[in-house]
Amino acid sequence: MKMNSELNPRNVRFFLFLLSLLLLTISNSYAIDIFVWQKDNDITSPDPIFEENLTTFSAITRTLGELEYNFQSDTLLPENLSEYEIVIVSLGFFCNT
Repeated sequence: MKMNSELNPRNVRFFLFLLSLLLLTISNSYAIDIFVWQKDNDITSPDPIFEENLTTFSAITRTLGELEYNFQSDTLLPENLSEYEIVIVSLGFFCNT
């Protein structure tokens, strides 16, 4: 099976929609603590929402920022993840070339 190295904008929008819906649903109940772990490979891809090339980490954090969610991020994983209700891990894009 040959994989397409280009990211489908429709899939990105759908993923961001689901992430937004999940966060919106949870945040309406109570304040949530979100941690974004930057573990991506710094490969950029065209982002259809922000209309520029972004890494997965940049796309996630900009989306959270646009939705006005408070979050923490780092390149190191915290020792105690139980402090967070949501942990998002950005692993980057895979390009089989």
